Amino acid sequence: ELQQTRELEDKEKALNEQSAHQLDGLLARITIAHDIGGAMKWVLTLLLLSIEMGPIFFKMMIAKSTYDYLKEQKMEMALAAKGLFFDIKSITDGESESGGFITRLLGTDTPLKEKRYIRNIHLERHKIEMDKQLELELALTEKVHAEYQRRMEQNIIDNLDQYIQDDT
Repeated sequence: ELQQTRELEDKEKALNEQSAHQLDGLLARITIAHDIGGAMKWVLTLLLLSIEMGPIFFKMMIAKSTYDYLKEQKMEMALAAKGLFFDIKSITDGESESGGFITRLLGTDTPLKEKRYIRNIHLERHKIEMDKQLELELALTEKVHAEYQRRMEQNIIDNLDQYIQDDT
């Protein structure tokens, strides 16, 4: 009889351990707290929720984390290898984006939002070269026109009779 009792206890212990391993989630903890907590069940519920949800709320309150900065830096390096980079413009108070006003962090001059523009160095350099070429061509064209005007004036002076004729 003693042997049967020990075997029964061992089986129950194994079953209890198995069920205990399955009850490790937040919902299981809250259920157990409600069963044994009495009046303290709401305090325990709020405590467990704050412990479980605290890191999530903390992450939501942080504007950028270290991971975000590292990810952004890696992306900027990949774009820089292709000749692209970000030009960042901070949105200040009074400026609106889609109708809303932008506020600043308390006690700082740091704006909460920023606009990012992608700039292509190769295209900008090409545009500068094309602008210089256009300026050069305009300057040369002005010289050609001035020389043409000078020659035509000289031709008119030299051959005035050809330009003044009576066609009647």
